Amino acid sequence: MIESVTIETATSCNALCKICPNQFKPRPHYLMPLEEFETILQFFPNLKGVVLCGMYEPLTDSRLNTILDIIHAMHPEAAVTIFTNGALLTDNVAKMLLSHQNFKNLVVSIHGFSKQVYESMMRGLNRDEVYENVIHFMQLVGYNPEPQVSVSFVRIKQNIHELEAFRNFWKEKVDVVSDFEVMNWRGAVPIEELLYETPKHTRPCPMFEQPLVIDAFGRIVRCCYDFSESPYGHILKGGLKKWLSKRRISDTYPMEECRSCLGWKYYG
Repeated sequence: MIESVTIETATSCNALCKICPNQFKPRPHYLMPLEEFETILQFFPNLKGVVLCGMYEPLTDSRLNTILDIIHAMHPEAAVTIFTNGALLTDNVAKMLLSHQNFKNLVVSIHGFSKQVYESMMRGLNRDEVYENVIHFMQLVGYNPEPQVSVSFVRIKQNIHELEAFRNFWKEKVDVVSDFEVMNWRGAVPIEELLYETPKHTRPCPMFEQPLVIDAFGRIVRCCYDFSESPYGHILKGGLKKWLSKRRISDTYPMEECRSCLGWKYYG
């Protein structure tokens, strides 16, 4: 029984981040039709969570208010999580999001502390505006327990020296401060010059058992770190059946095509 899905509603992003495939393999601009979005949600009568995330920026979709209305109408108990870079988290957008009772979690990707490092990582964005947006959002949330707000930091050679300052700045301002190893998106991002430590092959890929991930074209992708193609096909054209029957071929990398990914490699 599938209780959570991750889904893109568009392919647009307002940044060219150093750690994202968008700068190397941009996708054509596309909006998932709202009718298709509704049909996909109908596949899952027991949804407890909907995650708006992918290789895109959810706040670039001008239909986001309508999308949240659709989720609430179809799955009133499903918790909505939104991943964002925070650049478009203006006062109006923040108030719109907070008007939706399903909206339970906001995760903001902020991969630097100083203006120089942040803007070299999150190219096209303004560090000070993003920081101000998140702080203002927290002021709007006030003492309400929801939504939970997290900020995340991907560790690379060029920003690792700022991790402690990043944690110290945000730890009293948001609910969760997280940091993660850099991924190469199944080889789509050349990260040899980004690594500050050598990966060790000591864990099974944690992505394979993640909730279902659907791209803006309606295709079920391998995982949230690979939007290059779909081994399963369109969810409305037999893709779900193929996804449900997937099997690991290895204790570490789950599929042969995953050999080049870093998702199954552990940083000591």
